[in-house]
Amino acid sequence: EAPLVEELRQGKFTFLDGRSEEGCSIGLFTMSLFTLPTSEEQKMLLFQNIIFNLDESMASLETQRNGVVIILNLAGTPYSNMDRKLAFEVLNMLQEKYPARLKRVFVVDAPWWIRALYTVLSPFIKKKIQERILMVSQASLQRFVGPSVLPVTLGGQQPSYHDAWLKTCIHNYSARKLMSAAAPPPAVPERKSEDPVAPRPPDRRASLHKVSPQKQSSPTPL
Repeated sequence: EAPLVEELRQGKFTFLDGRSEEGCSIGLFTMSLFTLPTSEEQKMLLFQNIIFNLDESMASLETQRNGVVIILNLAGTPYSNMDRKLAFEVLNMLQEKYPARLKRVFVVDAPWWIRALYTVLSPFIKKKIQERILMVSQASLQRFVGPSVLPVTLGGQQPSYHDAWLKTCIHNYSARKLMSAAAPPPAVPERKSEDPVAPRPPDRRASLHKVSPQKQSSPTPL
């Protein structure tokens, strides 16, 4: 698990210390921190990073009820950080695994090539998800998410919360694993020895099809 912990610590994906007005938890992708994976192992770590953070957020009953808002911060993201196939795989995973929980996606400060990429990918995005994707500037984002919730990097008032969020996630995840390991296996009900066993009824079909032996005829005298 050490490679995953190191991946999580980089802060590529995290959750903010606060919620939207609708009570949604708010996830933040900072794309300038991403680099394209050069191996299947690195690609797997990226997906594990996203799934771990989303699943830990979903552990909250309030998040299960109200859903998640995702902010995709593209400010300062170089073109070299983008891969069309990888973007499609991440988007497909989100819309297949978390369709009902994904309430809104804010794409912040998208350069022209992101808009071109979105045009290419949009036919593969479910209509309901398309309706929840909104491209905004950093300034207009505050019309939807208050500055008291947004981090300083997005023009808000909150300092970085990632270290505290990750510490809480790892603690809760470890606690659940310990509880799961300590839980006894479900008991299998045993059959009581004094329970009478009902006799098996005779097979009527066998008796109906049973052929009675024929009597041997006596030899005919010569």
